[in-house]
Amino acid sequence: MLAPATPLRLMVIGLVLLLASWLVLLLMVIKLIAPSLALSLIAYAASVGGLAIGVFGAIQYARHERRAH
Repeated sequence: MLAPATPLRLMVIGLVLLLASWLVLLLMVIKLIAPSLALSLIAYAASVGGLAIGVFGAIQYARHERRAH
């Protein structure tokens, strides 16, 4: 069974997606990975998704901290 998605976990998942997509794009630019449209679109989607998940996690964290104080 999956563990609950805590705000910190969401921020970490978002960061990992962002870093992975940037790494893939960098490797395509320096020609270590063959550039392709499909891979570029997947990396872009991972980047946007990672940003959205990270921001959502940060909002949830801020809400949790506001309620705690």
